[in-house]
Amino acid sequence: MNARLLTACVALVCSTTPSVSASEELVWLGATRGASTRALQTAARRYVRPGSPSVWLVGVAHLGDAAYFEAVGNLLEQSDVVIFEAVLPEGAVAPSGLTDANRITSTKASLKVLAHAAANLEVPPTDMHNMAEAVVDQHRVMANIVRTLGKDAWGNTVEIVETPQGTVFRSFAADGRLGGDGPAADIDMSIPDMPSGPNANLQRELADVLRMRFQLNELPYERPNWVPGDMSAEEVSRRLSGGEDTIDIGGMLTGSSLTGKVAVGLIRMLPRIDAISGGRTIDGFRLMMIELLSNPDLVKQGVAMYGEQLEQVILHDRNDVAIEVTKAQLARMSPDATIAVLYGAAHMPGLDVGFCDAGWEPVETRWLPAISIDLEASNLDAQDIAAMEQMSTMASSMFGTQ
Repeated sequence: MNARLLTACVALVCSTTPSVSASEELVWLGATRGASTRALQTAARRYVRPGSPSVWLVGVAHLGDAAYFEAVGNLLEQSDVVIFEAVLPEGAVAPSGLTDANRITSTKASLKVLAHAAANLEVPPTDMHNMAEAVVDQHRVMANIVRTLGKDAWGNTVEIVETPQGTVFRSFAADGRLGGDGPAADIDMSIPDMPSGPNANLQRELADVLRMRFQLNELPYERPNWVPGDMSAEEVSRRLSGGEDTIDIGGMLTGSSLTGKVAVGLIRMLPRIDAISGGRTIDGFRLMMIELLSNPDLVKQGVAMYGEQLEQVILHDRNDVAIEVTKAQLARMSPDATIAVLYGAAHMPGLDVGFCDAGWEPVETRWLPAISIDLEASNLDAQDIAAMEQMSTMASSMFGTQ
């Protein structure tokens, strides 16, 4: 496996960005190493500022054990609002605009998002409520988005209409009535035909193979108090375009790029290799993930190979958006309220700096075990464990010399 592909596999679990550097005071990823157990842990910290709501910064691993996501969910239950990480299409926010031309463009973008979401359903939706209920079983984040797109940019309810050409999402535009010309002309968006075949997602695939859970399946993103606070996919693409070290992150995670296809193939081979090895491969892979992901310098050095532009956009620029969205929510909340920011653990050092610069300070830390392995109950022997630890040391050395 080449260096870039190994980096990609490590990044799938935590983030596609560097982790905490040695110069940072606070650590957000760590490992516990007992006589017979190993565990990767992520940190959640509560911040306070006089006269302001409390802020929880919750660093999360995208893959983890079932108990981990239960613990994360229980922690987030204590917050009145949860700001979450999700790179979504520009049309995934409530449509708006100062002019009719702006409203038409914004409404078309939102209807396109709805149409594409409906295309993944087995049965076309009959109304927006029905669609939100159907989508939640497939994509909990999209269920949240569907609810916010129930009205067009003029405030009219979006309708789902059967036409001779098929099901369409319809905005009645400026006049709110059927028909019309110019700004009052109805806007229809047909449900597209989706390409056949399985839709691979590297993180879901890896979670299934390693007998773990995937964040987007486990946490209640569909709840109305969960608010996306991230850069749009189009903005990420614009900022990365033209860069010498730009990579196709979306293609890698969906398995459509070359790197993604290779990674999917390797992941799907793991169960067969595991069977041949007597169950040692998957246990070894879990142990290796704990060793690698708990080494912040290794993750940082690995992703640094992709260049400064990627780090700036994927890490720092997106952090700026998360802080901006959080502050907008805080301005509408009472001082005794609590808000949580749920992002990949690699984003936490920058978010910590942003909130500390604005006057908040950390007062509480909770460590949550994300991936654990009972070595005595595993299929690994002492020689296997030593080999995994040696491989981790070799990987650190390899990335350190790139």
